[in-house]
Amino acid sequence: MTDILLAFDGSESALRAVRHVVALADLVKPRVHLLHARDPLHLKDIVLVKDSLKVIEQIERAHLDAGMEALAPAKAILNEAGLESEPHVVIGDAAQTIVDTAAGQRCQLIVMGTRGLGMLQSLMVGSVASKVVHLAEIPVMLVK
Repeated sequence: MTDILLAFDGSESALRAVRHVVALADLVKPRVHLLHARDPLHLKDIVLVKDSLKVIEQIERAHLDAGMEALAPAKAILNEAGLESEPHVVIGDAAQTIVDTAAGQRCQLIVMGTRGLGMLQSLMVGSVASKVVHLAEIPVMLVK
């Protein structure tokens, strides 16, 4: 079985990457690790108050919830195709998070779209995608 890290941000390009993984399923029988990378928390933006730790925990929970919501369309496509996926929502630099998560899950392939959406607009060729290609020690498949 091939472990594939599928980086997903909800963009049309990312949806095409999901469909491409589905198309590959008959060839590689993948175990899919579905990743949504969230921009890092900026603690300087949090006013230090009596319950600052509680505020930080609430922000982290909100990031996790938003990430899981962002993964829902990809998870639905994979489920419909009969492919199970393991969701990962990680806060951090998108490119480094993608590479680190792939390594941590012992993936043999990273699949991602070439153009991002919203906060991850940097998932464009020449930015996060090219940084992933540069940093990764495993094959990276970019889906246009």
